[in-house]
Amino acid sequence: MGHLLTTRGKGRKAAGTALTYLLLILFSLVMLLPFAWMLVSSVKNANDVFAYPMKWWPEVFVWENYRVVFQKIPFALFLGNSFKVAVFATLFQLLTSSLAAYGFSKIWFPGRNALFFAYVATIAIPWHAYMVPQYFIMRSLNHQQAPGPDFPVQLHGLRGIPGAAVLHLHPR
Repeated sequence: MGHLLTTRGKGRKAAGTALTYLLLILFSLVMLLPFAWMLVSSVKNANDVFAYPMKWWPEVFVWENYRVVFQKIPFALFLGNSFKVAVFATLFQLLTSSLAAYGFSKIWFPGRNALFFAYVATIAIPWHAYMVPQYFIMRSLNHQQAPGPDFPVQLHGLRGIPGAAVLHLHPR
């Protein structure tokens, strides 16, 4: 009798696991629909993209769209700027994070806890709250696509010291 109860429990658990995976796969497919629509629409002509009723598959693939986009948009410049900002911001964050984490965890100084609290409070500010003002500042300086002047904005370091919070809590 005990054997039957354990096999029923295993069967229910397996069915629940299978149902969970099925639901996760279905939700994943639903989440991928906009991406699939974007990819398919990228090879449609403009009339087919906005056609009603909607057609998922184009009658004619317009590969010319990609050539036109790469001619009109300096993709190599944008990719290079992104790479430069990512590399330098990462290196700067590693440097400042290491120094701040060491200072907060190993060195006692007056106001250390207040300074640490102020730092932790800045983490609570969502990136979107200061991203828009940063953009307006860069636009007013006419530096939207120049990576050099944007570096100080990207290197602010307010979010790059999460290790300091961990090390601050460890005993000396």
